[in-house]
Formats: sequence, structure tokens, C-alpha cells
Amino acid sequence: MEKRSDTTGALPLSSLRLMASPLQLTYSYIWQVIRQRNVKQYAKVEEFVTMVTQTVPDLISFKQTAQLVLGLRARERQVRRSKR
Repeated sequence: MEKRSDTTGALPLSSLRLMASPLQLTYSYIWQVIRQRNVKQYAKVEEFVTMVTQTVPDLISFKQTAQLVLGLRARERQVRRSKR
């Protein structure tokens, strides 16, 4: 049986397999938000990116994660300001 690493917080691959179905549903929802440019739901995209990068730290770099999250926030702010 695989043990969870206490130093990285990453889940073992066997645990990720159990989450495949909910993860696929979430990914599909996030993909629709992005495709439709539904800025109102960008906070959910940010949560998803954060969750995935914490679970699988080597997926994308810290810099890429920061750029993505900051870009989402900037777009949200831009839309809010244009509606004033």
C-alpha cells in the first residue's frame, strides 16, 4: 500500500484514481466556464487550479500557477469595473 508523503502533501496515485469520476466532472464544468468566458465563475476556476496544484505540485510551476490565478482575478476586476 502506498503511503502519503507528509512532507509534500501530495496524494499517492492510487488515491487519485478513486477521485477520477468527481475530478472529471469538475474538470468538465471548469472547461465550460473557460470556453464560455463566464467571468462570474472564475473564482471556481481559481479554486480548481489551487486544489489541483496542491494535490499534484509538479503539474505546473509556481510561477505559472501565480500567473494564471492573477490573470483570472484581473479579468474579474476588469469586468466588475466595466459594469459600474
